[in-house]
Amino acid sequence: MKKRYYLLFIFGFIFFGCSRNNTEDSIVETTVANFQFSVNGILTTNTFTSAYKKTHTIHIGTDKNDTSFLISFDENGHFGKIIYTYQEPISGAFKKFTTFRDNSSSNFNFQLISYDAVNKRVKANFSGYIYFDPTNINSESKFINGSFDLPVKEYVPPIYNIINEAKINGVYWRATNTFQTREVGNFHNITLQSVNDEIYKIMISFRDENGNTTLPGVYNFTNTDVIKKVQIAKYNQSTMTYTYYNCSGTIIFINLWNYCIQGTYNFTGVNPSNPSDVITVENGNFKSEYNPFY
Repeated sequence: MKKRYYLLFIFGFIFFGCSRNNTEDSIVETTVANFQFSVNGILTTNTFTSAYKKTHTIHIGTDKNDTSFLISFDENGHFGKIIYTYQEPISGAFKKFTTFRDNSSSNFNFQLISYDAVNKRVKANFSGYIYFDPTNINSESKFINGSFDLPVKEYVPPIYNIINEAKINGVYWRATNTFQTREVGNFHNITLQSVNDEIYKIMISFRDENGNTTLPGVYNFTNTDVIKKVQIAKYNQSTMTYTYYNCSGTIIFINLWNYCIQGTYNFTGVNPSNPSDVITVENGNFKSEYNPFY
């Protein structure tokens, strides 16, 4: 009888011991998320538990121009923009501030410390001014600084692989911030203007879907064309102005649908003030949304 109790004790010890170990092994540690954001030295209540990635873009907050908060950049650390809606402490009025749009690396400090694509984690810090008018460095501004160390969640957006990329004088370039303008006096002529945090801007001009849209096809263009063309401009930080090059080449519109455009381009730009200053743009590839009502 004693021998039987002894064997039952041994089996029970092994069973419960293994069960406890298996339970401990199944525990998954909660991923720590760190986010801090200060305005004029005052820590805000903004908090985020994850960043999001679509194609090459990583963002915190909703990736829309009408958002109240956004930090965007690409996986290589090229900065996109920060949007922040500030509430005035006395009047209670809301004002939207954005990082300066042109050559932003010279006007704002964004440092991607690490992006781990395998373990899906991103870490960065930032500091600098945001402006009421992102095109006017003399407009009302706020100083911001902060940092984050967040897990990254990947998702497929409704329109996949939004991009504008090319080789500029043999060096790879990819946009991190795109905005649209319209021709004065002709609302349906749109130009999508794409920048990253460096000196170049590439502009794609076409006619929108609400006004005898630009049709898919191959278009050879010169600098005098108003639409169905591509241009390049180079930013001068000392004068804070662009030099717009006289451009000629070929653009292929592959598809225009549901307020999106897609295509390719190759062209050459010549500085109008210095004919020896030539920019060659090759292997251009774009797929972009636009706003038909703005």
